[in-house]
Amino acid sequence: MQNAPMSLEPRLRRRDIEGVRALAILSVVIYHVDNTWLPGGFVGVDIFFVLSGFLITGIWIKDIESASWRMLPEFWGRRILRLLPAATLVLSVTALASAWVMPAADRGHIAEGIRAATFYMANIFYANDSLDYLATDVSASPVLHFWSLGVEEQFYVVWPTLFLLSLGFSKNTRRTRWILVVIAAVSFGLSIYQTKTVQPYAFFGAPARAWQLGVGALLALNYHHFGRVWPRVRGLLGTFGLVLIGIAFFKMAVIIESGWQYPGVPALLPTLGAALILVGGAHADADTRTGRFLSNTPFQWLGAVSYSWYLWHWPMLVLAKAKWPAITSGQLAWVAVASLLVAFVSLKFYENPIRFSPLLRRSHALTFLLGAAMMATSTISANYLTTRDASQLEAALPALKYSPSASKAVDDVPMAYAAGCMSSSTAQWIVKTSACVFGDPKGKKLAILFGDSHAAHWLAAADAAAKRQGYRLEVRIKTFCTPVTLPRWDEGRGKVYTECQEWKAKVIEDLRKSDPDVIFWAARSSGEISVVQDGHQVSTASAEPLWQKSLRDMMRILKGTTDHVVAIADTPFAPYSMPSCVSNDPEHPQLCDFPISKASLTRFDLPVLKAIQGITVFDFTNRFCTNGICHSVIDGVFVYRDQGHITNSFSATFADEFASVLPAAESSASPTPSP
Repeated sequence: MQNAPMSLEPRLRRRDIEGVRALAILSVVIYHVDNTWLPGGFVGVDIFFVLSGFLITGIWIKDIESASWRMLPEFWGRRILRLLPAATLVLSVTALASAWVMPAADRGHIAEGIRAATFYMANIFYANDSLDYLATDVSASPVLHFWSLGVEEQFYVVWPTLFLLSLGFSKNTRRTRWILVVIAAVSFGLSIYQTKTVQPYAFFGAPARAWQLGVGALLALNYHHFGRVWPRVRGLLGTFGLVLIGIAFFKMAVIIESGWQYPGVPALLPTLGAALILVGGAHADADTRTGRFLSNTPFQWLGAVSYSWYLWHWPMLVLAKAKWPAITSGQLAWVAVASLLVAFVSLKFYENPIRFSPLLRRSHALTFLLGAAMMATSTISANYLTTRDASQLEAALPALKYSPSASKAVDDVPMAYAAGCMSSSTAQWIVKTSACVFGDPKGKKLAILFGDSHAAHWLAAADAAAKRQGYRLEVRIKTFCTPVTLPRWDEGRGKVYTECQEWKAKVIEDLRKSDPDVIFWAARSSGEISVVQDGHQVSTASAEPLWQKSLRDMMRILKGTTDHVVAIADTPFAPYSMPSCVSNDPEHPQLCDFPISKASLTRFDLPVLKAIQGITVFDFTNRFCTNGICHSVIDGVFVYRDQGHITNSFSATFADEFASVLPAAESSASPTPSP
């Protein structure tokens, strides 16, 4: 089928599209200010993807008769002028501001994010970051939002190339449509699969998001058919699309809590909503109720500034929260308004003069040269930020009286991580390799360390004790997997953590076969706890008795597999990341000490553990906190590598306590007396 006449090509300046942009950016900003105000506001990004696919494909259809490889420099040059000026300014300003506002321990990570954003690879960077259990909390990065620009830019590189290849010499879009249908279908299937298995890649990854851009592209390729739809039907379609978006905005959190995982199937709501609005406004965008609503003047203004506002609002919010930790949601709303004003000034006096420069629009060479210079500017800004990170600031100081330093504490982790002994969130099996045998590998007695990451951070103590007493030490550790009998809720994927339940069942079966001499058990129980009953998440207040009963049941099971169970009560949680706090003034770590009343120390576990006969209970709270104060450094050793996990170095200082509960094996020189 030949392409439609010019009069039936997608109109790229539809007023209702500007209105949809306005809705999308408003939803994202409101969600970022306070996610309780608009629980599904994050789906505004899904809407942007559909619009981008539609508009970019419309550009190519417009010039289809002259479509050739010569169009690529023109297209990419326009993208450079549209996207890079604002992105470069935001990244550079964010780097400079972060050098003074963000904690020194976080600056190196932010600099890496800026470099990734500069080359439109932020989505890949943050996907990998989210999979790394040891990584800094990605939500604290002031350039996290560049992930969506990475997805779109990768689309801008790949799709025009595929478009030209599919056309060949015929200028026939039929082949293009079928190729796009296949790509979208495969991408949607991948989205569903990865949402269940590696959710960060489903959220951040271009392959799993391509179907949303593909929906928009398919609408553009079939635009000439929409004029045959009755105006009244188009109007109803547009209204229904607006309703779907509204449901996504206000009910997406409920949908996720009910067991559906995002993006996956739930992402159909905003995607189809945006698609129906595009169909409903075809050839008559302001002649329907939806069109008139979306074409109002404020929406037109917001739509025009939406890209700039998207870039500016997030770093300003993150920097404000870092500068004023007690800032309220209402105050953050004013920061968002200020970012809108900054975006308007940037658009009018900086971005548009570059974008519409006659000289640059005539010369591809100058445009690409400017693009390279801008990317170099962002990279230089990131490099400057690196010179202000914790390691560089510490290097300029006299020798510190403690170790590890704040910059090194975040990497002072258990040996089990580097050895790959921790089961990932999606794994259902136990990791058993020679690299995961600690203590005395030839020991005749077996000790097992069982639990989640709060068990893992005791590995240094257990390892030293096992070596001393002649025990072989193995680990049964899984990310976020609380070692009680009830299931827990996976907040990240919005579902029951079934892999955790299956893994625990395998561990219990393995313990019965292994016949260990000692089991060390530990789990996070401070702060928020999460259990599942009848397939639904139970709130903390209601969960406490359920969690405690589940803990008692697990202790009974463990006692059935060994005569010696050692339960380690949870450690106090700091009210902030300790390395981030100390890195701001490395010479005076005591400034980051905190009263025990400020610690997250709900301690659901301790009363239960102490009431169970026949188990040994370790409660080390008094080692962390003395006279009501919890310390950042104890006896010259840095305590925390984040808020709740202790450093490997500090863990090693507990070797005597762990050795005291390990009767010496025959191969050991002599037993260690109990204190």
